Amino acid sequence: MTEVIEMLMIILIVTLCFLMIPFNTKPSAVIESRRKFDVFVRLYDKPYRSDAREYAYRFQIFRTSLSKIKQLNEWSREANDTAIYGITQYADLTDREFIARQLADLFPDDLSVAGTPRAYQKYVIESHSAEMKNDIIFSRARRELKVPNNLPLTFDWREKGVITSVKNQGSCGACWAISVVDTIASLAAIKRNDRKLVELCHERVVRCAANGNNGCDGGDTCRLLEWLAEESYRIGAAESCLERNMADQDGNCTSDKPPGNGL
Repeated sequence: MTEVIEMLMIILIVTLCFLMIPFNTKPSAVIESRRKFDVFVRLYDKPYRSDAREYAYRFQIFRTSLSKIKQLNEWSREANDTAIYGITQYADLTDREFIARQLADLFPDDLSVAGTPRAYQKYVIESHSAEMKNDIIFSRARRELKVPNNLPLTFDWREKGVITSVKNQGSCGACWAISVVDTIASLAAIKRNDRKLVELCHERVVRCAANGNNGCDGGDTCRLLEWLAEESYRIGAAESCLERNMADQDGNCTSDKPPGNGL
């Protein structure tokens, strides 16, 4: 009988010990981040998969990106914003690396004496007067705009099939041209009775636009619109865009009269 009681006491003590041990079934933040990073590396086929040192370095940057994403989403919810932030193919790059690769070398190696990139200084100086003029034009247009009273509460042109697809400019600073060309394509589709969207050739505009625009080194949307109007320039359809596959890698303008359909 004594042995039975002792056995029960041992079982009870062992059971109580297990109940008092805190179990954490939730994976740690580092483990969860590593799992996401492994998926990220495979998904975007990163070249450092077999380089242990580079892999570890990029993982730390990736963790910093995850932290930023979390903060941005929290801020978005608090501000009742609809933006949702997530992981992209650039999540393993530092801010400086991203700017250098994707934003037309705004951080070149040869910084000016004041520490500001020369390319950026040049752009600010050249665009300052144009921006002032544009502000005056837009302010005047807003005053003259008459808004109807019977507008719908919501309206989405994407549902009508007249909005172009999202473009990736890569290392070419061509947002100024892409935004204008895609806007023209959408407005033309809206104006047509058949609402048929025709994608236009961005490359042609990037290579040929003058009036202070500098191709992949940047440009100005209003200056581009002025140049298109003054030159009566016909952009041409993307499907017949010769500039996309030209051997000339310097981005020279070689086609003054684009063939095929277009605007």
